[in-house]
Amino acid sequence: MLADGANGTAARQITVQPPPAPSVTQDSLVVVTHGWQPTWETPDIRWVTNLCNAIRSQVQPNWAVTNLDWVSDAYQLDPDIALIRGVIVGNRYGVDLSSHGWKRVHFIAHSAGAALIEAAAKELGSRPDPPTIQETFLDPYTGMFRTGRSVYGSNADWADDYFVVDFWTDVAPVFLGWFPDSTSGQLQWAYNVDVGGTLQAATSLPVAYSSGIADSTPAFVYASPSPSHGTPIDFYLSTVNGTADPCAAGYGFPLSMEDGGSGNWATYLPNNPPVPLCGMLSLSQNQEPVRSDPPLDFSLVPFGASDSGITSQGNNGASLSADAPAWLAVGLSITNTVNFIQFDAGFTSTNGAEGLLTVYWNTNQIGLVDERVAPTGLQMYRFALPATVASGLYTLSFRLDTFNNTASSITVTNVASGFIGITQPATLTIGTRPGDRAPVITLTAAPGFNYLVQSSTDLVNWTPSALLVNTNGTVSFADSSWTNSAARFYRAVVP
Repeated sequence: MLADGANGTAARQITVQPPPAPSVTQDSLVVVTHGWQPTWETPDIRWVTNLCNAIRSQVQPNWAVTNLDWVSDAYQLDPDIALIRGVIVGNRYGVDLSSHGWKRVHFIAHSAGAALIEAAAKELGSRPDPPTIQETFLDPYTGMFRTGRSVYGSNADWADDYFVVDFWTDVAPVFLGWFPDSTSGQLQWAYNVDVGGTLQAATSLPVAYSSGIADSTPAFVYASPSPSHGTPIDFYLSTVNGTADPCAAGYGFPLSMEDGGSGNWATYLPNNPPVPLCGMLSLSQNQEPVRSDPPLDFSLVPFGASDSGITSQGNNGASLSADAPAWLAVGLSITNTVNFIQFDAGFTSTNGAEGLLTVYWNTNQIGLVDERVAPTGLQMYRFALPATVASGLYTLSFRLDTFNNTASSITVTNVASGFIGITQPATLTIGTRPGDRAPVITLTAAPGFNYLVQSSTDLVNWTPSALLVNTNGTVSFADSSWTNSAARFYRAVVP
């Protein structure tokens, strides 16, 4: 049985740091918050305090500046779990904030904190006589399906987005079975700025197409030092302190309400192709395909359930209702590549219940549905698995916990697995060009995506060599930068 959750940890409701209330002299508020805190690192959110202090030293006395610490919920193995918890934290924070009557609120968030401030802005903006709301996103994490790209900023009067394309959050994950390109790119409801070029001058690359047609405009890539997930934080802080590169003048803090930038918002329209500050434009990438499998037939799979609380169970799902924990676990035989679970769920309680549905993959918690913030009616939920799996037997479990001594009920249906990403392997072969015997690199990989080829002489330091636009499955290029080095290695990554 799922005694205290599948991993032995009791389910708990998420609690939220209370927001400040206006004072006699302060009617406007800046809220700065962090994002995901990986469990293999010691949480470090000192930058939040540093940014708060810097902003506080620059603003008029009517502006209050506060931090929002949610480390206890952001400290997760999986960034998507942090994203889910961030939505719950943000919703509760927005509810509390809406009762205080601030006239202007500027939310600033990094990484998965983007989901938190969006939820807070949505709640705050839905109230009568809402404040003017600005959202600033610093390398926002948009989730496994990049859904944040069409949501972040939608509940603000104006939003700005400062991002980079960096190896560890946008390239390396493809090798780890995660979801690349999830903290970069264009947000539909924000003014988009690529700040990677503020670190160094642009480096141009040759571009090769499957058709063999040369590109007249070389792509730009980041030279050393490469930007990181924290680069937008450093950029924004420099704009507060007045130490930003002259090519970044007018961006960042100067566009904030507290620095008088709202008068310029009409000039900076959202959903723009990202502005490459200091002459650098990030490599673009197509959206990865999503496969959703047919819904699970509960009558054909092994399952276990609590002694009480399962009020009905049909072929497509089950209803859980209880004033004590109730659980349902089903066995799944995986025969193809899977990296997420999706289902429809809706709470049916009408008595002020505060139920919490926890979803587990084996003993790993992969998602939460909190009745306090869940929309009414059936909603579709998608949760990432801890890792991509291709075969084997696994357990998918649902546990409903109740709080405030009130019974809760929920319906779960249309449970299905799926996969986002590229399954076709990429291979590189090498030949030589007649005459100068320069290496000719041929990539065979999934069509419809761009690939960055890098070279190295020591397998430690890698240099971009070419951008390959793969339109039909195969593309080649000759490395004219080849020298008579003793050894030269090549690899392809998905930027």
